[in-house]
Amino acid sequence: MIKKLSMQQTSIAKEVLIIQKQAYKKEAEWLEVKEFPPLTQTVHDLIASDDTFWGYYKKGLLVGVISIEDHRNHIQISRVVVHPDYFGRRIGSQLMEFIIDRYSEKKILVTTGKKNEPALKLYKKYSFSIEKEWDVEKELTLVQLVRQCVN
Repeated sequence: MIKKLSMQQTSIAKEVLIIQKQAYKKEAEWLEVKEFPPLTQTVHDLIASDDTFWGYYKKGLLVGVISIEDHRNHIQISRVVVHPDYFGRRIGSQLMEFIIDRYSEKKILVTTGKKNEPALKLYKKYSFSIEKEWDVEKELTLVQLVRQCVN
C-alpha cells in the first residue's frame, strides 16, 4: 500500500531516514564512491524538505519511499529508496507507477549516478531517456533522465 507521508512527524522522518541511509549506502557501493551526499542528510533535513513524500508499506512496515518536487510544468523525483531487504520485489516499480499515473500530464525528471545500473534499468523500463550527464567529481558522473508527459 502506498500512502502520503507527513514529514512533520519526527517518527515518520526517522523511518524514512533509516530506509534512505540503507538504500543510499548500497547505491554508494554501486557508484564506487566513498563520500555520497545523500548519506549525510539528517532527520531535520527531511522535515525541512519541500518535497512531497509517499511511502510503500508492506504488512504495516515502511519499506520504500519516493519523493518529488512539484513544479508548474514538470516534477522532479528527488528520491526513490527501497530498504535493501526488499530489493527485487517490485517496490521501486510500484512507486514509479504511482507517480507516473498521478502526474501523467507532466514531464518527469530524475537524476541518478551513471553507474547505478538498477536505477537506470528501472527508469528506462518506464520510458525515461537520458537527457544530459555531468561530472560531479572525479569518480562520480550523474545523469538526468526525462519522461515526457503522455497527454
